[in-house]
Amino acid sequence: MSEIDSVMQQWIQRADIDIRAAEVLLDYKTDNFCDVVCFHCQQCIEKLLKASLIAIGRKPPKIHDLGQLALLIIEIKADLQLNPSEFDILTDFSTEGRYPGSSMEREEAEEILRLTRKLREQLLQIIQQQP
Repeated sequence: MSEIDSVMQQWIQRADIDIRAAEVLLDYKTDNFCDVVCFHCQQCIEKLLKASLIAIGRKPPKIHDLGQLALLIIEIKADLQLNPSEFDILTDFSTEGRYPGSSMEREEAEEILRLTRKLREQLLQIIQQQP
């Protein structure tokens, strides 16, 4: 395995941990973890976007704007059916729930997790389709 493949696999493994953490935390019968669920969803997709960029031969920039990362993939692979606005929905969760004044409800966290699963599948397909 090349160094590039190794780094890509590490991004994927860390993304898998994030989505699993989100799923486990949402299983708790309390709304107290909803912000953390959304944070892990954002983290999962950010890491998979960066793995996808590596897969298509581009070094991922050190940014956290998921829509911008998706646009970088689309620039190279214009035939992909990625919608940057869907990724934008998740961007704010990297900071949103970490400060007082905002809080996610359970239904919102469930919707964010559904979106994350959808985007995760799209990104894993991109990664798997590359040589």
